Amino acid sequence: MQETKQLLNHELPQQAGIHVTAGEDEASLRDMAELLLDYDMDPGERRIILGCYWLLLKAYRSHDHVHHAEVAGKAVLDGDFLLSFYLQFAVRHGFVDLVGDLARTNKRIQIRLAEGSRSATSQLHQRLTRFIAKRYSRRYATTQRFKQVTYDVI
Repeated sequence: MQETKQLLNHELPQQAGIHVTAGEDEASLRDMAELLLDYDMDPGERRIILGCYWLLLKAYRSHDHVHHAEVAGKAVLDGDFLLSFYLQFAVRHGFVDLVGDLARTNKRIQIRLAEGSRSATSQLHQRLTRFIAKRYSRRYATTQRFKQVTYDVI
């Protein structure tokens, strides 16, 4: 997670005044980071996928703080900027298919959050998990198959 945080903070423009921290999303981010370790992929790809997830969570959370009038304008602008930056970040690193795959889910989450739902972001985790499973093979897949065959024989 630390490497992903450094990557995001390095790529975010300084003039935006946004710094990425785990904050309230730490448990979700750790869960996703652990899930990514289960798949056979390049460490750089793990950082990019986790970075996309992190940016979306931070954007949703930024929009969620709109109910405080004194910070509403900045919260909306920061959230919109983070959503835009997520798109740039994903495309720049070759994850156009991720953007396409998450587009509908992303829009649904935004609508549900605007309607007051607090559990909408769990859809992002589910959809991203499906994307990862479709694109990458699990590590030790043969070992898992071997275990199943062993159990079947016993």
